[in-house]
Amino acid sequence: MSTEQCSPVSDAMVAARTHSTVHRLLSGAGLADVVAYDLDPERAWPLLCHGLDRLGQFLVAGVFPAELLDGQIHRVRFDLRKGAPEVHVQLTACSAHSLGDLRVIDAEETDRYLHSGAATAQMLEAAGWPDVRLAVLELEAVHVHDFAGINSVAFDQVARQHHRAVAHHQGHEMAFPLPEDEIVARDVLGEAVEGDLSALARQPRMRWVSTRHHAAPMVDAVGTHVVDIDKTGICVMEVTTHRTRIGLCPFDEAVWSLPALASVLEQWRPLDSPSFADSASDNRR
Repeated sequence: MSTEQCSPVSDAMVAARTHSTVHRLLSGAGLADVVAYDLDPERAWPLLCHGLDRLGQFLVAGVFPAELLDGQIHRVRFDLRKGAPEVHVQLTACSAHSLGDLRVIDAEETDRYLHSGAATAQMLEAAGWPDVRLAVLELEAVHVHDFAGINSVAFDQVARQHHRAVAHHQGHEMAFPLPEDEIVARDVLGEAVEGDLSALARQPRMRWVSTRHHAAPMVDAVGTHVVDIDKTGICVMEVTTHRTRIGLCPFDEAVWSLPALASVLEQWRPLDSPSFADSASDNRR
Protein backbone atom coordinates (compact mmCIF):
# COMPACT_ATOMS: atom_id res chain seq x y z
CA MET A 1 0.00 0.00 0.00
CA SER A 2 1.34 3.43 -0.94
CA THR A 3 0.12 6.98 -0.44
CA GLU A 4 0.80 9.99 -2.62
CA GLN A 5 -0.12 13.66 -2.37
CA CYS A 6 -2.19 15.19 -5.16
CA SER A 7 -3.36 18.75 -5.76
CA PRO A 8 -2.31 20.98 -2.85
CA VAL A 9 -4.99 22.72 -0.83
CA SER A 10 -4.20 26.34 0.02
CA ASP A 11 -3.29 27.29 3.58
CA ALA A 12 -6.25 29.67 3.65
CA MET A 13 -8.65 26.88 2.70
CA VAL A 14 -7.21 24.53 5.32
CA ALA A 15 -7.44 27.25 7.98
CA ALA A 16 -11.05 28.06 7.10
CA ARG A 17 -12.07 24.41 7.12
CA THR A 18 -10.24 23.70 10.39
CA HIS A 19 -11.95 26.65 12.07
CA SER A 20 -15.32 25.50 10.72
CA THR A 21 -14.70 21.94 11.91
CA VAL A 22 -13.74 23.03 15.42
CA HIS A 23 -16.79 25.28 15.65
CA ARG A 24 -19.04 22.40 14.63
CA LEU A 25 -17.42 19.99 17.08
CA LEU A 26 -17.71 22.49 19.91
CA SER A 27 -21.33 23.08 18.94
CA GLY A 28 -22.18 19.47 19.74
CA ALA A 29 -21.12 17.40 16.73
CA GLY A 30 -19.46 14.03 17.24
CA LEU A 31 -18.99 11.76 20.24
CA ALA A 32 -16.80 12.88 23.12
CA ASP A 33 -15.13 11.63 26.26
CA VAL A 34 -12.76 12.93 28.91
CA VAL A 35 -9.76 11.39 30.64
CA ALA A 36 -9.09 12.69 34.15
CA TYR A 37 -5.34 12.40 34.59
CA ASP A 38 -5.38 12.73 38.38
CA LEU A 39 -7.84 9.81 38.71
CA ASP A 40 -7.00 7.29 36.02
CA PRO A 41 -4.99 8.31 32.95
CA GLU A 42 -6.01 5.10 31.20
CA ARG A 43 -9.78 5.44 31.57
CA ALA A 44 -12.03 7.55 29.34
CA TRP A 45 -15.39 8.73 30.64
CA PRO A 46 -17.95 9.04 27.81
CA LEU A 47 -20.03 12.20 27.63
CA LEU A 48 -23.70 12.25 26.77
CA CYS A 49 -23.51 15.63 25.12
CA HIS A 50 -21.30 18.68 24.85
CA GLY A 51 -21.48 22.16 23.38
CA LEU A 52 -20.99 25.90 23.58
CA ASP A 53 -23.82 27.74 25.27
CA ARG A 54 -25.28 31.09 24.25
CA LEU A 55 -22.52 32.94 26.09
CA GLY A 56 -19.67 30.99 24.52
CA GLN A 57 -19.09 28.86 27.62
CA PHE A 58 -18.37 25.18 26.94
CA LEU A 59 -20.38 22.63 28.92
CA VAL A 60 -20.47 18.86 28.95
CA ALA A 61 -22.93 16.40 30.46
CA GLY A 62 -22.27 12.90 31.69
CA VAL A 63 -22.37 10.41 34.51
CA PHE A 64 -19.14 11.23 36.31
CA PRO A 65 -17.28 9.23 38.97
CA ALA A 66 -17.64 10.35 42.57
CA GLU A 67 -14.07 11.66 42.61
CA LEU A 68 -15.04 14.34 40.08
CA LEU A 69 -18.06 15.52 42.04
CA ASP A 70 -16.06 17.45 44.65
CA GLY A 71 -16.53 20.82 42.98
CA GLN A 72 -12.82 21.13 42.33
CA ILE A 73 -11.06 21.71 39.03
CA HIS A 74 -9.61 18.58 37.44
CA ARG A 75 -7.14 18.50 34.59
CA VAL A 76 -8.53 16.43 31.70
CA ARG A 77 -7.95 15.44 28.12
CA PHE A 78 -11.00 16.00 25.92
CA ASP A 79 -11.39 13.75 22.87
CA LEU A 80 -13.88 13.96 20.02
CA ARG A 81 -14.67 11.70 17.07
CA LYS A 82 -17.02 12.59 14.26
CA GLY A 83 -18.39 10.20 11.69
CA ALA A 84 -19.31 10.87 8.07
CA PRO A 85 -22.97 11.55 7.16
CA GLU A 86 -23.27 8.23 5.32
CA VAL A 87 -25.69 5.50 6.37
CA HIS A 88 -24.31 2.54 4.38
CA VAL A 89 -20.58 3.00 5.06
CA GLN A 90 -18.89 3.81 8.36
CA LEU A 91 -16.26 6.51 7.87
CA THR A 92 -14.51 8.81 10.33
CA ALA A 93 -14.64 12.39 9.11
CA CYS A 94 -12.28 13.75 11.75
CA SER A 95 -11.15 13.55 15.34
CA ALA A 96 -9.98 16.22 17.74
CA HIS A 97 -8.45 16.59 21.18
CA SER A 98 -7.65 19.28 23.67
CA LEU A 99 -6.47 19.71 27.23
CA GLY A 100 -8.58 21.59 29.72
CA ASP A 101 -9.91 22.14 33.22
CA LEU A 102 -13.14 20.36 34.16
CA ARG A 103 -15.40 21.37 37.06
CA VAL A 104 -18.62 19.48 37.73
CA ILE A 105 -21.21 21.94 39.01
CA ASP A 106 -23.48 21.12 41.96
CA ALA A 107 -27.27 20.98 41.96
CA GLU A 108 -27.73 24.59 43.10
CA GLU A 109 -25.42 26.01 40.46
CA THR A 110 -26.98 23.76 37.84
CA ASP A 111 -30.42 25.07 38.68
CA ARG A 112 -29.24 28.68 38.42
CA TYR A 113 -27.57 27.95 35.12
CA LEU A 114 -30.60 26.23 33.62
CA HIS A 115 -32.74 29.26 34.47
CA SER A 116 -30.22 31.79 33.17
CA GLY A 117 -31.25 31.41 29.55
CA ALA A 118 -27.72 30.50 28.47
CA ALA A 119 -28.20 26.73 28.26
CA THR A 120 -28.86 25.03 24.95
CA ALA A 121 -31.91 22.80 24.46
CA GLN A 122 -29.64 19.76 24.39
CA MET A 123 -28.09 20.63 27.75
CA LEU A 124 -31.51 21.37 29.26
CA GLU A 125 -32.70 17.92 28.24
CA ALA A 126 -29.57 16.14 29.47
CA ALA A 127 -29.80 17.82 32.88
CA GLY A 128 -33.08 15.99 33.48
CA TRP A 129 -31.68 12.51 32.95
CA PRO A 130 -30.98 10.28 35.98
CA ASP A 131 -27.50 10.63 37.52
CA VAL A 132 -26.37 13.07 34.82
CA ARG A 133 -24.36 16.08 35.93
CA LEU A 134 -23.26 19.16 34.04
CA ALA A 135 -19.69 20.38 34.02
CA VAL A 136 -17.87 23.46 32.80
CA LEU A 137 -14.86 22.63 30.64
CA GLU A 138 -12.30 25.33 29.92
CA LEU A 139 -10.29 24.22 26.92
CA GLU A 140 -7.03 25.33 25.38
CA ALA A 141 -6.16 24.88 21.69
CA VAL A 142 -8.25 22.29 19.86
CA HIS A 143 -6.20 20.00 17.59
CA VAL A 144 -8.05 18.54 14.61
CA HIS A 145 -7.01 15.39 12.73
CA ASP A 146 -8.55 15.14 9.25
CA PHE A 147 -7.67 14.80 5.57
CA ALA A 148 -5.46 17.92 5.79
CA GLY A 149 -3.32 16.49 8.61
CA ILE A 150 -3.20 17.95 12.12
CA ASN A 151 -4.20 21.59 12.55
CA SER A 152 -5.09 23.65 15.60
CA VAL A 153 -7.47 26.46 16.55
CA ALA A 154 -7.53 28.42 19.80
CA PHE A 155 -10.66 27.65 21.79
CA ASP A 156 -11.17 31.31 22.78
CA GLN A 157 -11.28 32.34 19.14
CA VAL A 158 -14.17 29.99 18.38
CA ALA A 159 -15.99 30.76 21.64
CA ARG A 160 -15.93 34.51 20.95
CA GLN A 161 -17.24 33.98 17.42
CA HIS A 162 -20.03 31.74 18.71
CA HIS A 163 -21.07 34.25 21.38
CA ARG A 164 -21.02 37.09 18.87
CA ALA A 165 -23.11 35.13 16.39
CA VAL A 166 -25.75 34.24 18.97
CA ALA A 167 -25.87 37.70 20.55
CA HIS A 168 -26.23 39.52 17.25
CA HIS A 169 -28.19 36.83 15.37
CA GLN A 170 -25.45 36.50 12.78
CA GLY A 171 -26.34 33.30 11.02
CA HIS A 172 -23.26 33.40 8.79
CA GLU A 173 -21.07 33.21 11.92
CA MET A 174 -22.80 30.12 13.29
CA ALA A 175 -21.56 26.57 12.82
CA PHE A 176 -22.95 24.81 9.75
CA PRO A 177 -24.35 22.30 9.57
CA LEU A 178 -25.46 21.77 13.15
CA PRO A 179 -25.49 18.12 14.29
CA GLU A 180 -29.21 17.74 13.64
CA ASP A 181 -28.81 19.02 10.08
CA GLU A 182 -25.90 16.87 8.88
CA ILE A 183 -28.02 14.09 7.40
CA VAL A 184 -30.34 16.67 5.83
CA ALA A 185 -27.34 18.38 4.21
CA ARG A 186 -26.26 15.00 2.85
CA ASP A 187 -29.75 14.48 1.43
CA VAL A 188 -29.66 17.92 -0.21
CA LEU A 189 -26.40 16.93 -1.90
CA GLY A 190 -27.80 13.57 -2.94
CA GLU A 191 -30.76 15.24 -4.61
CA ALA A 192 -28.50 17.69 -6.43
CA VAL A 193 -26.42 14.89 -7.98
CA GLU A 194 -29.52 12.73 -8.48
CA GLY A 195 -27.95 9.98 -6.38
CA ASP A 196 -24.75 9.83 -8.42
CA LEU A 197 -21.91 11.07 -6.21
CA SER A 198 -19.38 10.16 -8.89
CA ALA A 199 -20.58 13.32 -10.70
CA LEU A 200 -19.15 15.29 -7.79
CA ALA A 201 -15.81 13.54 -8.24
CA ARG A 202 -15.72 14.50 -11.92
CA GLN A 203 -16.32 18.20 -11.56
CA PRO A 204 -13.52 20.67 -12.36
CA ARG A 205 -13.44 22.35 -8.96
CA MET A 206 -12.56 19.11 -7.18
CA ARG A 207 -9.13 19.13 -5.52
CA TRP A 208 -7.78 15.64 -4.86
CA VAL A 209 -5.75 15.86 -1.68
CA SER A 210 -4.27 12.37 -1.46
CA THR A 211 -4.31 9.00 -3.17
CA ARG A 212 -3.64 5.63 -1.57
CA HIS A 213 -2.98 2.60 -3.76
CA HIS A 214 -4.13 -0.77 -2.43
CA ALA A 215 -1.67 -3.64 -2.23
CA ALA A 216 -4.52 -6.04 -3.01
CA PRO A 217 -7.81 -5.43 -4.87
CA MET A 218 -10.38 -3.66 -2.71
CA VAL A 219 -13.95 -4.96 -2.70
CA ASP A 220 -15.66 -3.37 0.29
CA ALA A 221 -16.88 0.24 0.12
CA VAL A 222 -16.18 0.69 -3.60
CA GLY A 223 -17.87 3.91 -4.73
CA THR A 224 -17.89 7.62 -3.95
CA HIS A 225 -18.78 8.62 -0.39
CA VAL A 226 -19.37 11.91 1.39
CA VAL A 227 -16.86 12.33 4.20
CA ASP A 228 -18.11 15.72 5.34
CA ILE A 229 -20.08 18.83 4.35
CA ASP A 230 -19.53 22.19 5.96
CA LYS A 231 -19.69 25.88 5.09
CA THR A 232 -16.37 25.71 3.18
CA GLY A 233 -17.07 22.77 0.89
CA ILE A 234 -17.65 19.05 0.44
CA CYS A 235 -15.08 16.39 1.26
CA VAL A 236 -15.45 13.07 -0.56
CA MET A 237 -13.75 9.70 -0.66
CA GLU A 238 -13.58 7.81 -3.94
CA VAL A 239 -12.83 4.09 -3.56
CA THR A 240 -12.01 1.82 -6.49
CA THR A 241 -10.65 -1.71 -6.42
CA HIS A 242 -7.07 -0.43 -6.60
CA ARG A 243 -7.02 3.02 -5.00
CA THR A 244 -8.69 5.38 -2.53
CA ARG A 245 -8.72 9.13 -3.12
CA ILE A 246 -9.69 11.94 -0.76
CA GLY A 247 -10.89 15.15 -2.38
CA LEU A 248 -12.25 18.54 -1.42
CA CYS A 249 -14.80 20.40 -3.51
CA PRO A 250 -14.73 23.98 -2.19
CA PHE A 251 -17.50 26.55 -2.31
CA ASP A 252 -16.75 29.96 -3.80
CA GLU A 253 -18.28 31.60 -0.70
CA ALA A 254 -19.17 30.31 2.75
CA VAL A 255 -22.47 28.41 2.87
CA TRP A 256 -24.22 28.77 6.22
CA SER A 257 -27.73 27.36 5.80
CA LEU A 258 -29.52 24.45 4.16
CA PRO A 259 -31.32 26.72 1.66
CA ALA A 260 -27.98 28.32 0.76
CA LEU A 261 -26.46 24.86 0.25
CA ALA A 262 -29.32 23.85 -2.02
CA SER A 263 -28.95 27.09 -3.98
CA VAL A 264 -25.22 26.61 -4.53
CA LEU A 265 -25.67 23.00 -5.65
CA GLU A 266 -28.48 24.03 -7.96
CA GLN A 267 -26.06 26.41 -9.67
CA TRP A 268 -23.63 23.50 -10.13
CA ARG A 269 -26.16 21.32 -11.96
CA PRO A 270 -25.62 19.36 -14.07
CA LEU A 271 -22.41 18.77 -12.19
CA ASP A 272 -20.44 17.15 -15.00
CA SER A 273 -21.86 18.96 -18.04
CA PRO A 274 -19.76 21.20 -20.31
CA SER A 275 -21.82 24.20 -19.23
CA PHE A 276 -21.02 23.53 -15.59
CA ALA A 277 -17.34 23.10 -16.39
CA ASP A 278 -17.37 26.51 -18.08
CA SER A 279 -19.15 28.05 -15.10
CA ALA A 280 -16.68 26.51 -12.64
CA SER A 281 -13.76 27.86 -14.66
CA ASP A 282 -15.31 31.33 -14.66
CA ASN A 283 -15.77 31.22 -10.88
CA ARG A 284 -12.11 30.41 -10.34
CA ARG A 285 -10.86 33.41 -12.35
